[in-house]
Amino acid sequence: MYNILLIIVLYFLIHQSFATMRVENITVTQGENVRFHCQFPSDISFNENIIQWKKIRSSEDNILISINGKVSRKYEKTYQTILADRSSSFDVLHVTKEDSTTYICQTFETQTILCQYNLVVLS
Repeated sequence: MYNILLIIVLYFLIHQSFATMRVENITVTQGENVRFHCQFPSDISFNENIIQWKKIRSSEDNILISINGKVSRKYEKTYQTILADRSSSFDVLHVTKEDSTTYICQTFETQTILCQYNLVVLS
């Protein structure tokens, strides 16, 4: 099952329009808050698309944290998100080493990755 999921993820990554995808590496110290910001291309609006933030995990399923600006109750103390017409912000609160991974903002319908943040948390 994992191999099939990996193949699907790689397919979508290879077929993305990387010209509009923002990739950023961020390093913070444990205990800090970090904010990711995603500006949508002109052809994407949350009025017409479902915008989601995901935490990518290499050995397990990815975690869907936010859908259209709403964070699951399970994650309310750890994550916050703001959704505007042309952008979305995503906060990771009081980061720990376990938060070191990749986070993506993407559309649900086409799985287009709009922004990718690679987070490293130092002790």
